[in-house]
Amino acid sequence: MVTLNCKLLGGHISFFQCVCVLGYCVFPVNLAALAVVLLKGMHVNLLLFKAALVGVAVVWSTISSITFTRVIVEEGKRAIAIYPIFLFYLFIAWFVLFI
Repeated sequence: MVTLNCKLLGGHISFFQCVCVLGYCVFPVNLAALAVVLLKGMHVNLLLFKAALVGVAVVWSTISSITFTRVIVEEGKRAIAIYPIFLFYLFIAWFVLFI
């Protein structure tokens, strides 16, 4: 999603940058998923705590994507580039929240 967004907005990105960004930006959501699974294994079902954990992961992922898109996308198009990225991470986080 990050790479496609940058390409559509006229940015220049290579395949290897794409792979690195995907791993780096989705990593916080993966950590949140691991924490939610571990909490479920300990029979702790605090929805508010899981929601806060996943929310922090989404913010972390979005900020790391903003850092990446700041270099690639022009200044006038950054808001257009960041909004779908945020929605993408929010979509993934929704699944993590209800594992």
